Amino acid sequence: MLSRSLLISLLVLTPSLLAQDMGAPQPAKELVKLQALVGHYEGTGKVLAMPGSPMTPWTAKSTY
Repeated sequence: MLSRSLLISLLVLTPSLLAQDMGAPQPAKELVKLQALVGHYEGTGKVLAMPGSPMTPWTAKSTY
């Protein structure tokens, strides 16, 4: 029974111990192209919902 418990423990713990040595994965090289878009954006404006209706103001904030 002890050897079975030891075997199960090794099977459960070994992958997690190996994963700790690998470190964080590096981002894909395609993501470098998107780096220029990273930042804070704010915008304001007016939109016409329907012809003949008054202009409606809008604001937006985004962070990427």
